[in-house]
Amino acid sequence: MFVAQKLGYTTSQENILILALQSIIIISSIFSIILALAT
Repeated sequence: MFVAQKLGYTTSQENILILALQSIIIISSIFSIILALAT
């Protein structure tokens, strides 16, 4: 996830995209855990 920062492409749009991807991954993992506990 930090490849873009190492290459120096630290624009605000790409930082927002990285944050959005990370939040989607976290939300989906939490949702799968809740589903696993519910069943």
